[in-house]
Amino acid sequence: MTFRHQKRMLLGSLALLAPLPLPFNEVVGWAEVAAYSMAVCLFLFRTESGKYDVLPNWVLNVLGLAYLPFLILELRHVIFGQVLHSVVHLVLYTLSIKLFALRTEKDKWQVFLATFFLFVASMGSSVHPASLLYLAGFLGLAIHTLVRFAGFEILGRPGAPSRRHRPVPVRGFTTSTAVLVVVGAIPFFVLFPRLRQPYILGSVAVPGASTQSTGFDDSFGLNTIGRTVLGNRVALRYRHYGEPAPWSVPRFKAATYSRFDGSQWRRTSAHGGREDRRTDGFFHLVDERPRWWMDLWLPSQMGAGLVLPVETTFIAADAPFLFVAEDGVVSLPSEGGGTVAYRAGLGARAVLEPDRARAKREIELDPGGITPRIAELAAEVMGVGSAKERVERLEDYLRSDTFTYTLDVGNLSGEAPIERFLFESRRGYCEYFATSMILMLRSQGIPARLVAGFVGAERNSIEDYFIVRESNAHAWVEADVPGRGWTLLDPTPGVRGEVSTRSKGMSLLSQAYDYLVFRWDRYVLTYGFSDQVGLFTRFRTAWREWWRQFKPDGPDIETPQTRPQNTEPRVEPLENDLELEIDWLRLMPLGGLLGLFVLWLYFRRPPDPVRAYEVLRRALDRGGDPPAPSTPPLEIANRLVKRYPAAAYDTSRIMDLYLQDSFEGKTLDGEELLELQDRLRQARRKFRKTA
Repeated sequence: MTFRHQKRMLLGSLALLAPLPLPFNEVVGWAEVAAYSMAVCLFLFRTESGKYDVLPNWVLNVLGLAYLPFLILELRHVIFGQVLHSVVHLVLYTLSIKLFALRTEKDKWQVFLATFFLFVASMGSSVHPASLLYLAGFLGLAIHTLVRFAGFEILGRPGAPSRRHRPVPVRGFTTSTAVLVVVGAIPFFVLFPRLRQPYILGSVAVPGASTQSTGFDDSFGLNTIGRTVLGNRVALRYRHYGEPAPWSVPRFKAATYSRFDGSQWRRTSAHGGREDRRTDGFFHLVDERPRWWMDLWLPSQMGAGLVLPVETTFIAADAPFLFVAEDGVVSLPSEGGGTVAYRAGLGARAVLEPDRARAKREIELDPGGITPRIAELAAEVMGVGSAKERVERLEDYLRSDTFTYTLDVGNLSGEAPIERFLFESRRGYCEYFATSMILMLRSQGIPARLVAGFVGAERNSIEDYFIVRESNAHAWVEADVPGRGWTLLDPTPGVRGEVSTRSKGMSLLSQAYDYLVFRWDRYVLTYGFSDQVGLFTRFRTAWREWWRQFKPDGPDIETPQTRPQNTEPRVEPLENDLELEIDWLRLMPLGGLLGLFVLWLYFRRPPDPVRAYEVLRRALDRGGDPPAPSTPPLEIANRLVKRYPAAAYDTSRIMDLYLQDSFEGKTLDGEELLELQDRLRQARRKFRKTA
């Protein structure tokens, strides 16, 4: 195995691994990565077969010209701000060709740099904790490649004893170097001044795609929630700040819809008035002091809108201002790149009409979808009396045993689906109940709109926070009831939401995984300047406490100033942190499984003649006859045969294979490596038995 062969194999392996996360990150598609991977695999196959033919220059020129039309098309993505998308395409194409044109040492380093760019693009666009595994794998292979290149450079000089492959024990050096690189990078990550975003920017969405706000599109069909509740992705995480609110079932508002065309709802106002931060550090939806507080963390896929409890009065967010729509939906100025952390102050009642919103809008009396039969049924059910009484009758009617909430609605598509729901099937999702109530209210002159959000949560037993999943998605109604103003109504029967506290079996594993993802989002993706300030503050406090231990009777470093008593508890504008409160007893089984997995990886390492020889030397050392550093291998074998006669054949065979590999210049084939592994296992067992 020549140095040239090894160099090409190492470069090909590194190039094959580099773009692996890109399709998961939606930077490029699976088709592009699959075509690139096929080209690299072809390169590796030809290299393994001993075919080192390189492409002539005229072929390279033709391939370069063939890419020009695609490059012109890629400019369209650049115009829309998708620079990373276009550059990665170009690098993939160039690298797949460059591998077949390796001639000089300069070409080798050009391929390495292009591969490193793909690695940076992959890591820069990754937001999942699994990217750590990719980082470890690529970093280890890259360091191993560089170390081997250095060895090839030394052994390839004039006067070197051989240009053939010689086993060099670089695994330990590679592992320790990778660990040192990671450990050394941690202080830079923690202390280096933070950029606005933690990873490469640039949209990867297709131009013209529908806009998402808080996980819901601008259009909302009659089966949207029905599909969403089947998912298990995390839509929101929250934790009570201080005393929790007295209600047990939280309800979070995400989006509202006012125009119905008979089969689908549409938003009519994505943004509204601008709300600036007040002098107290908060954004005020209404001028009502909060009684309870809640910290919330919104995953990146939920968009620019904020999912808020319906009782929210104050908001603390890391933004210069907020948009407050006329329907009460609150949005950030732009989409963030990771998890969004914010704090909500809660009042004692639902806040459905922010101070900037108008009391009534004509769109919420839109007659779309209302049929004569629906209007007649509404008049019959609601009857006469005050507006409050009539609305309550309608809500009770839809919540009665006459209707059934189910995800199996059958076929309600086609013309007038709501009429068919009310008069025929009387079975459906929450969208059917909410839409039916809105149309019936509008037919009687009461403005109403549909609200999409989440009801209920799951408590994470590893740490005291709550998880709201897609399965908690729900739709309900907001109506402007005369004499009461905007009122929250939920006509869906049997759906009240709950806070789950399950902590057994797969639920515990799921919560442990969510805890890992949450910590990754919180302390890697969204780690920012405020976290650095908090870190230095905690360090200063710890330093003062430590210093006071040496001066217990002396004066304090700082004399606290007398401050007036404040009857209202002080609430920071935003504290984007979770204290580490881990139930170690629950995590011990997980830690044990992780330890067993690490041991399994250690003992499953591929056989290595040098490592096998070291095992024999250690066995002699433990047997009470430690060899000197200058003791030759055959002398060690003779001592082991005398000390462990039961393992004589195994010891002799291991030593023969080691001598062939290290001194005769022979590379062990697959069968010999398997035999080495088996002999080493048998020798260890007999060493222990004799001892």
